Amino acid sequence: MRWRTSVCRGVALLAAAGFVLLLFGTMGIRAPPKFYEVRVTDGGTPVPGAFVNLTAMARGDRWSGTTDAQGIYRFQIGLMDPDSVPMDEPLTITASKDGKVGTSQFTPALLPALEHVAIALGANPPTQAVQLGTIATSDTYMDINWTKSQAPDFAKYVIYLSRSEGDVGIAAWSATNIATTACRIPNLEPGTRYYVRVAVEDAAGADALSEQAMVTTTGLPANAGYVLLVVIIVIAAVVAAFMLMRRRRSSRSETRAEKRQRGRRGE
Repeated sequence: MRWRTSVCRGVALLAAAGFVLLLFGTMGIRAPPKFYEVRVTDGGTPVPGAFVNLTAMARGDRWSGTTDAQGIYRFQIGLMDPDSVPMDEPLTITASKDGKVGTSQFTPALLPALEHVAIALGANPPTQAVQLGTIATSDTYMDINWTKSQAPDFAKYVIYLSRSEGDVGIAAWSATNIATTACRIPNLEPGTRYYVRVAVEDAAGADALSEQAMVTTTGLPANAGYVLLVVIIVIAAVVAAFMLMRRRRSSRSETRAEKRQRGRRGE
């Protein structure tokens, strides 16, 4: 009897364990993450405090951090975690500090866990500017397009607006996704001329500006009604002055004619 009881308990435990595994499986058990290291050096010396940026080359997603006292930045990749660094997508890794930049590329699925990616800093190459594309305007907004940046140490796009030709102006919009190549700038004034530039900022804070483009929003300027009213008043004043002068001249002509008639009558 005892062995039967033991068998029943074993079967029950196995059933319970299967149920638990099934339950957790439906809740989405995720495989343990893989850990990687980025080792940043400058002339063979570890670089602490370097900014490290990981960019998924296809989706444009980004992750970033800084190296520790040994010049190492550690990150993990969850094999089934959609919010983590993708496992099978090529990554571009950029490290930068004090104007020096180093880059590397790798695919996590091709590199065993606990491996490291070595990046040596070098002279910071100049970031290439992008090209402005079409710009469509309405009364109160404009839609801007540009070419995708190829900068290995890309940090963000910045759209600058100015009302004076040659001036950089103010930052009206920005994005940190390198795959973004279009945006809408709202809250503009109708019938107003704007000068547009798109800048590519790198990890070290340097930026490259595109050529400046001039666009004008549609519609009438905000002060168009006031200007029109002033013009109407001025025209009305001129017409009134002209009519008054004409009446005075007519009155003078009539007075002279009456005097001549009286003189002929001998009055």
